[in-house]
Amino acid sequence: MKRVALFLFTAFFAPALCYGGLFQAHFNDGINSEYWSINQNTGIYSVDDTHGDIRLEKTGTAQPGMNLVEIKLNLSKVSLIGDTIPGDFEAIINFSEAVLPGPGLDQVELHTAFTSGQYFFNVRDNDSGTQNVHVWDGQIRGGFPTPAAAGTLRIVRQAEVITAFFDDSLVYQKSFVTANLNSLSFTLQNNLGSNDHTSVIFDDFKLSGEYVVPEPAGICLFSAGLAALRRRRKA
Repeated sequence: MKRVALFLFTAFFAPALCYGGLFQAHFNDGINSEYWSINQNTGIYSVDDTHGDIRLEKTGTAQPGMNLVEIKLNLSKVSLIGDTIPGDFEAIINFSEAVLPGPGLDQVELHTAFTSGQYFFNVRDNDSGTQNVHVWDGQIRGGFPTPAAAGTLRIVRQAEVITAFFDDSLVYQKSFVTANLNSLSFTLQNNLGSNDHTSVIFDDFKLSGEYVVPEPAGICLFSAGLAALRRRRKA
């Protein structure tokens, strides 16, 4: 009876012990569909997750306008409050072997969007031969030239300030609303008539924040329960 009561206590109250979590995905076993979805709007990209990372490649003919494939996180699986993330957070994705030849608009991006309708994208692109990183929030912000085929895209929100980094270099920073994060993804894109052959490898995703539950959430609950049982037995 005591063990049952302890289990029930753990099930209901252990999430508080995991407050301020770090969700990580190394994709060693591919894309876990419980946490991630693969979305395409024109179906021209291949997705290969059999090498311990995620390899995206344009294999078809681009359509006019925007062509993209995104790997989108299911926030309801990593949030302590539902399907959004309030407060401070940090999102990180590594990319490598990016092929963005131009002359069209080719892009590798980390996307964040919010319940206010605002969005903040960290972008590595080739815009008609101009290789650079910048932020897109409805217009191009900040940034600097770079031909880098590998690096880390990072977005950090602290209080009312949101910041984008490329590796450890500042891309752009601005005052921002404190609305909840409600969408998080990373993408490969061919835009504005670009039919260039594009590809990229993504790996080692991280999301941290006060309301983030580590992956998988069950480990947190189970570990908390075991710790409580051990303390009970020692007593």
